[in-house]
Amino acid sequence: MNPRLAHLLLRLYPRPWRERYGVEFEALLQTSHGDLRASANVVWSAPCERVFPTPGLKIEQRRFQSWCVRAPWATFGIAPLVLLAGAWFVALLILWSCWTIFRPGADMPFVPSDRMREFFYFNIGRSLYFGAPILIGWGS
Repeated sequence: MNPRLAHLLLRLYPRPWRERYGVEFEALLQTSHGDLRASANVVWSAPCERVFPTPGLKIEQRRFQSWCVRAPWATFGIAPLVLLAGAWFVALLILWSCWTIFRPGADMPFVPSDRMREFFYFNIGRSLYFGAPILIGWGS
């Protein structure tokens, strides 16, 4: 395997692992055939080593914290309101564009129509407008 590629592959592993096993591992990579399968195995093993470190190595692990833990007020208070406002904006945009496309001179968009395309277009906007609070409430 190319020494430059072996060094790059070694850089994927965490620092304590490289300090302990790096010299031997890089030498092994350089003396091996270096086919695609070996490279893929090294690329796969490096993140696994970061997630499940070798016992005995002192690897400083940062705990993953989701937004629910960091800022619950943002996740459960502000995010649903922003999603609701966005869904209503999209629904009103659909209804307004349908009104201007299919009924350019009409005072009111909700009049009986026999055109199927117009019927479906209006109902998508209406369904999103009235269903958005329910869907966002279920999601949060």
